[in-house]
Amino acid sequence: MICEFCNKEHNVFYGSNRFCSSKCAKAFATKNDNKYTKSATCKLCGKHITVNKRANINNTYCEDCKKLKPTRKCAVCGRPLHICKSSSTRYICLKYQIFPSLIKYFGFDESKLNSTDIFEEYHKIRQIIIEEYWENENTLNDLMKLFHYNSENARNFSKILRTLDIDIRTRSESRSLSLLLNKSSMPQMGKNYPYKHGWHTTWENKKIYFRSSYELDYALKLDNKKISYEVEYLRLQYWDTQKYKYRIAIPDFYLPKYNLLVEIKSIYTLDKQNMKDKFKVYEKYGYKTKLYVDHKELKL
Repeated sequence: MICEFCNKEHNVFYGSNRFCSSKCAKAFATKNDNKYTKSATCKLCGKHITVNKRANINNTYCEDCKKLKPTRKCAVCGRPLHICKSSSTRYICLKYQIFPSLIKYFGFDESKLNSTDIFEEYHKIRQIIIEEYWENENTLNDLMKLFHYNSENARNFSKILRTLDIDIRTRSESRSLSLLLNKSSMPQMGKNYPYKHGWHTTWENKKIYFRSSYELDYALKLDNKKISYEVEYLRLQYWDTQKYKYRIAIPDFYLPKYNLLVEIKSIYTLDKQNMKDKFKVYEKYGYKTKLYVDHKELKL
C-alpha cells in the first residue's frame, strides 16, 4: 500500500489504509483544508473578502482594516494583549480570580488595576503575607483573624497563599509550631494506649493529665511534700540528632521553686540519645534536670 501523503510503501493497517500513520493523516487533512475558502464581510468596512474555511466570519478584517483593528488589552494590567502574553508578568495577570480576594481582605489598591502598577502592588501584598506567616510565625488561623477572612475553613485561605506562590507549612511543621507557641496541647491518650493514664487533682486543686503510672506516682510524691509543680508546661525547641530535624520538647514535670525539669520514663520508653538532646537544650536555658527511670534517678 502507498501512503497518500508521504508516498511511501507501508503495511500498517491504519484507518482506511490510506495513510501509514496518524501523523500523515492529520498533515494531509491540514494541507487540504488550506485549499478551501469561504466568503465573509469585513467587520469594519463591510467589504466582501475570502477567508479560510475555518475562520470566524463574525470577526474578520480585510487587509486594509487589519492595521486599524482595535487592540485587545489585558483585563488586569491594561497592556496590549500580545505584549502581556509575551511577558513574564503575564503569569500574574492569569491569576485574575485572586484579585477580588486581595482587594477585600488584604488592602490591595483597586485603583492599580488596568495599569502596570498592579505588579508592584501584588508583590507588596505578597511580601506582607510572607512576613506574617513565616517571619512572625503566625498560623493560618492567626492570619485569617489578622486579615478578617470570614471563613471557618483554613483550606480556603491556604488556596490564596498557594495562588500567590507562598509555600505552606507541612502538617508536621504546623503541629510543631502550634506546640512551641503553646497554642495546642498534647492530645489525650486513646483506649488502646497500653499505659495507665487519666486526670489527677493536685494538692493545689489543679487538674493535670498523667500518661503513665510512674508519672502519677511522682505527682503523688510531690503532693505529699506540698511541692508546687506543673505538668507538660514548657515547650522548647531542640535538634534531634537521630532524625536530623528540629522538634519540640515538652518536659513531664516543672518545679518552679527549684527551677527543675523532670522527665519520667520506663526502661521500655527510654531513648537515651533523644533524652541527651533534650537535656542539652534544657541546660542551655538554665534549667536544672533530673531523669527518673523505673522510679530510680538515672545520670546521663
